[in-house]
Amino acid sequence: MRKGSFVGAVAMAASLLLATPVLAVSLLSEDFSGFPLGTPLDPTGTGWTYTGGSQYDVGIVDKDGFGDKAVRISNAVMSGSFGDWLFSPAIDPATENGNREFTAEFTIESAAGAQQPGLQMNVAPQTTGGARMSNLKFVDEADGIHVYFSDVLNLTETVVFQNSDFRSVDIATLSYDAEHNVKIVMNLYPGPHNDVVQVYIDGSAGLVPGRTAGAEFDGFYAPVDNQPTINKAKAGQTIPLKWRLEAQSFATTWEDYYRYDKESNGGSGAPNPSDAHLGYGTRQVDSLIFQARCVAAGPCANGGLLPITDTDGYLIDDVSYITENTPDLPIASAGVGDASVYGSPAVKYSVEDCDDLDGGLDAIETYTSNTGGLMYHGNGVWQYNWQTPKTLAGKCVRVRLNPTSLNGETDFFFTK
Repeated sequence: MRKGSFVGAVAMAASLLLATPVLAVSLLSEDFSGFPLGTPLDPTGTGWTYTGGSQYDVGIVDKDGFGDKAVRISNAVMSGSFGDWLFSPAIDPATENGNREFTAEFTIESAAGAQQPGLQMNVAPQTTGGARMSNLKFVDEADGIHVYFSDVLNLTETVVFQNSDFRSVDIATLSYDAEHNVKIVMNLYPGPHNDVVQVYIDGSAGLVPGRTAGAEFDGFYAPVDNQPTINKAKAGQTIPLKWRLEAQSFATTWEDYYRYDKESNGGSGAPNPSDAHLGYGTRQVDSLIFQARCVAAGPCANGGLLPITDTDGYLIDDVSYITENTPDLPIASAGVGDASVYGSPAVKYSVEDCDDLDGGLDAIETYTSNTGGLMYHGNGVWQYNWQTPKTLAGKCVRVRLNPTSLNGETDFFFTK
């Protein structure tokens, strides 16, 4: 392996070079060979920062006996702060404008080769100083190292305090007896709740399941016709209404936390123009933070027992990351199968003036004897067997999905 080095940014005009220092656009394969062995960790002269000293369990070890170094980190001694942990060097940031993609990779393995009860560690893409924009948590459990991904959405754009809708997802279980490669890719898009993130481990496909947001109506199915056609039906019959809802499905960043949660900045900082009414803005991504903390005070990880040895914790190696403007991560379309998107009842109708309906008549020839309520068939396809009142004979009706924001509606004319 070669010592980590910075790759220079694309050349800029001489005047800009004199006025502003140019950050590197990437950090390539930091293998920690330039760090002195021992605990506490000493990153002097490397661009990495660590101020925890001997207070916490972070150091450099020879992981294979042949000079291949790695960071060894555990939460045997804990800290409740962010500033005491290991920060990687900042590079030219990924932002919602300009370079929009941040890709980071590193390897992780168990230093003990077996479960260490209570051991956990976080690795987070961040803005220099600790403003995390994503997070991976590694936790020792009985069957292996579990990897948890977290993101947050605030689709209503409601300002909150310490009440953001964070999601934590268990995305993988890693063996204790091998080194694992972890890759996280982030695409940062202008505007709220639309960044896209994905995680890959040991060459896997994307491991983070999507979150569906903004369900959209994809049309009624036979025997019902969509507007402007008017469905001609018999009053008193049960009509099988079938339709599909779909939505973009994605895992996202913590941008909504910074935009809408007062805890994140208390209104300070430069707001994104679209969030000027809030005074909050999202964050750029330029580096990584490595933290080993417990969720509560008291002994943790290795039981709080001393001495701590070089076989405790996790080994981190071969850290690299880059910012660039590359093709976007795909945002897949997924069928919506969550009944909570509907009001009660899921379907409503209103009697309309027949002269206001603009479309040709098409008779419904298929009815059903099943008068059950809302049903889900998979892949976003729903069915509602609508028992029509006989009192609708001779009238025109507009049927709408509830809520009307789903934009699903069709028209009927009823005969006797």
